[in-house]
Amino acid sequence: MKPSNINKRNIENKENKRKNFKKFSNFIKRKLKLDNRFEYIRRDVATFFSGVLYYLIKELFIISIHTLVLNNKTTITPRTIYLTIKSDEEFENLLKK
Repeated sequence: MKPSNINKRNIENKENKRKNFKKFSNFIKRKLKLDNRFEYIRRDVATFFSGVLYYLIKELFIISIHTLVLNNKTTITPRTIYLTIKSDEEFENLLKK
């Protein structure tokens, strides 16, 4: 591959990530608006909340991959995510009922 194609692909990936994050942020904002406890929701609140959720999901999948490697498995299942949450002290405290 030519270096120009690689750079072009990287730029397209970044633009796609931005678009997807913006869609997710707008989705969060709509969900917050449906909850009638708030009169006005600033855009940066929805963006911040989206970023926090994105980070938590990313961390959960990284830890799940480590769990898969330890158990010699190849597919992430709901059971894998459950075991990951139970084995990680911080996630267990966060998602405690």
